[in-house]
Amino acid sequence: MPFKKWFTQDKALDDEIRRQFEPDLVKAAGGEYKDWELTAPGRLALIILFDQFSRNMYRGSARMYAYDPPALKLAMKTIDQGREREYSLIHRTFLYLPLMHSEELSVQKLSVERYQGLVNESRLTNPSNTHYYEYTLKYAVKHHDTVAASGRFPHRDKVLNRAVRQNS
Repeated sequence: MPFKKWFTQDKALDDEIRRQFEPDLVKAAGGEYKDWELTAPGRLALIILFDQFSRNMYRGSARMYAYDPPALKLAMKTIDQGREREYSLIHRTFLYLPLMHSEELSVQKLSVERYQGLVNESRLTNPSNTHYYEYTLKYAVKHHDTVAASGRFPHRDKVLNRAVRQNS
């Protein structure tokens, strides 16, 4: 899928992802795909299913964030086990997205560190693509700064029925 299409709002794409992958999301959330965690591709597929596809399937509702905990758990488990190097740089951008989506400041700091690492590694191994990793780092910093300033993502308040804070 083209990069620009991945990170844009597109109802037709959201509907297609829901049609094709919602049954898998439900099964994965119920533990039916636990064996996927045993391989690097399977684990990344679960992370994308929980972190990205849920946002497409349930855009505009609280359910779009409901799968953040299992996505973050898998990403952190991968990091804690030292398995990040099993993934290419581009795949690591998706591995780290659950960190970027966390409302915990310590996790946001880790997100910025990891995306900075991608920039540094890209400069050494694939300089022609460094601009992409700099772009992802920019968004990691933006997410970090929002959580640092507000303690959460204020744009989620309405959909999550949270009280809107002044200065958020």
